[in-house]
Amino acid sequence: MSRLVLSHSPSLVEVDLEAVAENTRRIRSLIGAQRALYAALKCDAYGMGLLPVAHTILTSGGDAISVARVGDALALRADGVRAPILLYPSEVMGSSLVQILEEQRITPAVADADAVRALSRYARGRVPVFVKVDVGLRRLGVAPEAALALAKLIGTLPRLKLDGVLTHLHVPADPAPEAYLEWQFQRFTGVIDQLADEGFQVRVRMAASSAVLRLSGAMNLTAVDPGRMFLGLAGAGPLSAPLPWSQALAAFKSRLIAVKYVAADEFSELAQIPVGQGVRIGVFPLGTSDGIGVAAASHVLIRGRRAPLFPAVSLEHSRVDLSGHPDAAVGDDVVIIGRQGEAEITLDEVARHSAVPPVGVCTAIGGSVRRQYGPWDR
Repeated sequence: MSRLVLSHSPSLVEVDLEAVAENTRRIRSLIGAQRALYAALKCDAYGMGLLPVAHTILTSGGDAISVARVGDALALRADGVRAPILLYPSEVMGSSLVQILEEQRITPAVADADAVRALSRYARGRVPVFVKVDVGLRRLGVAPEAALALAKLIGTLPRLKLDGVLTHLHVPADPAPEAYLEWQFQRFTGVIDQLADEGFQVRVRMAASSAVLRLSGAMNLTAVDPGRMFLGLAGAGPLSAPLPWSQALAAFKSRLIAVKYVAADEFSELAQIPVGQGVRIGVFPLGTSDGIGVAAASHVLIRGRRAPLFPAVSLEHSRVDLSGHPDAAVGDDVVIIGRQGEAEITLDEVARHSAVPPVGVCTAIGGSVRRQYGPWDR
């Protein structure tokens, strides 16, 4: 995955890969050595950068990567990833796609007979496939009552091999009724039992996402596919037991590129500047195109203290009230998320301000903002 970012830009996201590694080791400890650990890295690893995050997970205990776009799978292969890659149902199956899947050893998950027949029609060798079952989310997947027929269709086609079956349980944010989750899980295990009764030896059986793992270890089966948990991002549902996840987003910050005093006039209100007084304004180069509309709270940090943001953020710039910061100058760091001295603006604070979950804040930060990797001091 390419990310065109100017190296001299003063704006950046600091991503803590040691946090990703720690979380991977914790997940591995949680599920045990016998289960396969697939990392579901959607949306450029939830905004943290697909390639660095994937490599970190695979060298810290992960077994495979799951993605929703074939371009992500190709980027992983081009960057030297040799581990298994699972492609969730998201592409229209055609001859060119099937050729890519075969050449790059990408395993597709299928959800309907049309995709299965297209795979068989265009494949040149034997292609392993996963079947995705929809047990409650009502999004993508074959219905449980139709899953066996789809598996039998795969079994009749000589170029296909049923290698896995997966689902994505619907876990409401609050509350997460145990009976609802159990109903979904039983629908899925019912499919697994049917397959076994018909003689299918399915290697991978997977139902546990991050939200499921947070709630229970009883649904882990032979493999799990968490995603946001690798980045230390809270998932849906309450915790059955607190776990010490480390947050990969260490900081989101920029620098002041302009500082000036603006006198009040009769049109100040139209510019959304406090009327009746002059004001010292700072400008930093992040705007709505960079996700500031979602990825910022009402304040930023400058010289270790909070400074309020003015509204009317533009596409590429934001204004900050420096009335309480008489010494602030061009070049000073502006922290949107993170710590500066003793002060801190947390990801959770920004999420509450924007009324989106933390993962939504992370994915909102534009791809134009460079990512810088490390471990970082907290």
